[in-house]
Amino acid sequence: MNIAHNESSVEFCVVTLFYTRPLWVFLCFQLGVALNITIRHSNKNNNSKNDDQDFRIAIELLKKAQDSQRLEQVVNLDVASEDVQEGRFVDGGIKYRYVKSYERNPKNRLLAIKEHGVIRKACGFDFEAVYGERGKEYIEIHHIQQLSELEEPAEINPRTDLIPLCANCHRMIHRKKDEVLTVEQLIEILEGRRH
Repeated sequence: MNIAHNESSVEFCVVTLFYTRPLWVFLCFQLGVALNITIRHSNKNNNSKNDDQDFRIAIELLKKAQDSQRLEQVVNLDVASEDVQEGRFVDGGIKYRYVKSYERNPKNRLLAIKEHGVIRKACGFDFEAVYGERGKEYIEIHHIQQLSELEEPAEINPRTDLIPLCANCHRMIHRKKDEVLTVEQLIEILEGRRH
């Protein structure tokens, strides 16, 4: 076994591991020293018995490196789990964004509620029945044709262009920007899940 021609790649590997995996520092040192000894020994003596022993040592060190990597992954998962449990993640930073939004006339919303009521057309969920007074008259109004598809502002007919949906159904319709569902498609999904 001739390892001598791989000496630079071994050094690169050890240096890379040293800088990218802090828990591997000691192991990298051990691996580097052992491989360096093996390389020097291999260059001095081409005895196949020693080569076999060197090969076993190298395999053992690589197995230790693999075990160390698994341990590091487990430790990282535990640390992440503790962070979540202890609420160490920060929310609430301020971001400023420049966005385009489409105006919605509140009169159209009111007329749509008068026309269709507040019972959701897709799932039938009634916020007032579940949440009492707090849920009374709560509804989201969905534009059947997306406002972003309009080339210019257009007159909206609350009877034919708007429909009441619960927040969950409304979100599912718009969940995929390039694949907005129709109300009929959403109803098919809901009915398929009920059977």
